Amino acid sequence: MKTRNIILIVLMVAGLWSSCREVTTTTRIFPDGTCERIIEAKGDSAEIADPALALPYDRAWTLRADEFDRARPLETVSGDSSWTISRKLKDDNEIEYKARRRFPDAAAMEAMLQKSGRDSLRLDYRFRVQRRFRWFSTVYRYSETVLPINPFLHVPISDYLSEEEIRLYSSDEDTMDLDDKVDAWGEAAVFEEFYTMLRKRVDHHPISGLSVGLLEQKKESLRNALDWSDIEGVDNEAVMEACRRVLDLTGTEAFEAVFSEILEIIRQKIDFLLGIVLTDFVFKAEMPGLIIGTNASAIEGNRAIWGLEGTPFLFRPFEMRVESRRLNGWALWVSGAFLVIIIVTMAGVLLKRAKASDG
Repeated sequence: MKTRNIILIVLMVAGLWSSCREVTTTTRIFPDGTCERIIEAKGDSAEIADPALALPYDRAWTLRADEFDRARPLETVSGDSSWTISRKLKDDNEIEYKARRRFPDAAAMEAMLQKSGRDSLRLDYRFRVQRRFRWFSTVYRYSETVLPINPFLHVPISDYLSEEEIRLYSSDEDTMDLDDKVDAWGEAAVFEEFYTMLRKRVDHHPISGLSVGLLEQKKESLRNALDWSDIEGVDNEAVMEACRRVLDLTGTEAFEAVFSEILEIIRQKIDFLLGIVLTDFVFKAEMPGLIIGTNASAIEGNRAIWGLEGTPFLFRPFEMRVESRRLNGWALWVSGAFLVIIIVTMAGVLLKRAKASDG
């Protein structure tokens, strides 16, 4: 099944087109271990409402997209009033969106932002905050991991690309030499997605004249017979004819309905990839005290900044780490007071000894 112009072009498009929306996420870590998540986005109403970004919306979000020359209402991703949300409409019909929420710890933040099975086509995060008390100072470590967004998981990309090639392809660097390898992976990945869903469907809801055993027997023939060079313009009749020929089906109505359902799922996954690679992401972490270590691309005061080049979480988890140290002022005072007490006590003892020796 030929998939050039499907996955390959989707993954290359980020390097060819400028991003059409911007998302900046800031996480503030407080000395007591609590944290605040601030999400800022710019784009038109349809782009801001994309469920893939998992932006929170409160129940008061009533703007309609058709107020900005759009045809459909602004979708609600989550009716959560616990976020403080603001929005501003600019002269060019671009929306400036901002949401913030305070969390008692990183676990609570992860529970809120972690995706579930029903909304698998969205960004997914893992968070960790550590505090280590060292008397005169406290060391804070924060890590945020964006999990891989690739929704085609039945064929590992590692079967086609090395770790270094995966890193290169996920960046903004020139990767023309890798296109053939990625194209080969795309062919295998999309077909395996189609085949796995079809096999599961037939296993749970049998289709007349079609069995799991027959699918397994004809898998390679089916792979070679199907041509999806343009997934948006797939000729269903041609596909039905190919399936009828390969699988020797006498009727295709039930199969065509199943195929249409599977095709729509694959299209949704490709749309998800396209939406993410066309988004300009910036992540920031604001730490207590002075930053002493990070893998961020820039540091501004006590803020670490990751301005992403390409989509580093395309095939592999992307981890952002930062460590800071904050002086414990109270510990300095306590230590100073304790030192004064020791000095005064020792002075008193010495003075008494001096008087005793004089006597």
